[in-house]
Amino acid sequence: MAETFNVMLTGDFYDAEGKPKYADLGLGVFAGHSHIAIKSFREHCKQIEPDQIARGTALLPLLALQAESLAHLRRSLPPGSGGKPHDGPLR
Repeated sequence: MAETFNVMLTGDFYDAEGKPKYADLGLGVFAGHSHIAIKSFREHCKQIEPDQIARGTALLPLLALQAESLAHLRRSLPPGSGGKPHDGPLR
């Protein structure tokens, strides 16, 4: 069985009651993939803490992230990388 791939959404996708802020968040692309789990941060913070990011395999932020939120990461797949990992901190 495949390991679960946890996609984490930043808290700004949802309102204070936990309802989506937008009619279509585009998460339908994950439907039918039982190894993918969609989770979200309980609240929106301007800076995401390393332990929040560590809970997931991937992070989907709605708004821009602070560089400090990503500074601890050592391995990433930057946008446009074609799936080739980047070793070292994101800049």
